[in-house]
Amino acid sequence: MSQSKQRSQIIEQLERLDLSDKEIETYLEILDLGKGTASEIADNADISRRYVYSLVEELEDHGFVKVHDYTEPRIIESRPPLEVIDEIVGDLEAVGDLLSRRYDENPDEMITFDVIKSRQTALKQLRGMIGDAEEELFLVAPKSTFDELRPALSEAIDRDVSIYLLKTAGNRQDLIENTEQYEGAATVVRHWGEPTPFVLARDNRAGMIGDHDLIAGSRPEADSISVVERRLTTALFGSYVSGFWQMGEEIYLAPPRDLPLTYHQIRPAAIQAILHVARDQPIKATATAVPLNGNRKRKITGDVVEVIQGLVAPTTNDFPLEYGLKLQIGADEVRVGGEGAFLEDYRALDITLHE
Repeated sequence: MSQSKQRSQIIEQLERLDLSDKEIETYLEILDLGKGTASEIADNADISRRYVYSLVEELEDHGFVKVHDYTEPRIIESRPPLEVIDEIVGDLEAVGDLLSRRYDENPDEMITFDVIKSRQTALKQLRGMIGDAEEELFLVAPKSTFDELRPALSEAIDRDVSIYLLKTAGNRQDLIENTEQYEGAATVVRHWGEPTPFVLARDNRAGMIGDHDLIAGSRPEADSISVVERRLTTALFGSYVSGFWQMGEEIYLAPPRDLPLTYHQIRPAAIQAILHVARDQPIKATATAVPLNGNRKRKITGDVVEVIQGLVAPTTNDFPLEYGLKLQIGADEVRVGGEGAFLEDYRALDITLHE
């Protein structure tokens, strides 16, 4: 087989791996060299040195090359092709197994992951998730990020979304003295002085987690991961609340919203309930609920006599995911939880708070 025909076949196969023409050309030059500097690769491929760095970053992400950052200038080296192919095949098989299991469990809900490497892309993704929020948002972020996301957060508050914000790093005294910045942009705000990873969880349906330095803009090569999958996002919230939220100091609490309010999740209902109860405002709750010892849904209404929650001080739950209401219905007291309830008497499908 002639070298030109062999090269054409290689290019054709690499295109099937979603590599661009320039990425393929650069990769083949690195293969021919074995290893080399960006200048050498740029000269051989007849492209600019700056463009080489961008292409090499993509090739490194795909696993085709490795970059020796400890040398000056940096050395780019091709990885053994069979080793690369083995990894690609292994990754595809692993993804295939995951997708098959997921499809068998619930064909209507798929897992999606995105690895994000730029701050602007991360901010765009965060704004999109905030814009999609229907009932609640949890956000762990430094001050600069809050400032940039504030317009999107304000729009979410206008849609009656409950927003729980943990501001990390920053000057505590400055944050406490300027709490007016949170009005119309958050429901509950806490502060913790440590530069923690940034986290967003939306409606138990989607979330992001990433390096604090990426979102703060201090280390551009840091990564973040975007997740869309109910159970993984629930786990993200569980880690967020049990890990970071409890370390923060409460510095802002929004006034309660006007009633009636209807929710399909128990947590935002519990938080609005506690805001009213904290102001000695008696409220009732009406829920479409299913008893845990049965399967027929019914309407229940009662006075809210206790709120179980872990986001507003003082917290009243025993573990991070425990949220609910205790209602007085006639002579009986019953506990109402949300999706996944197992300690309560009822699991609420929707719940309305009213005076």
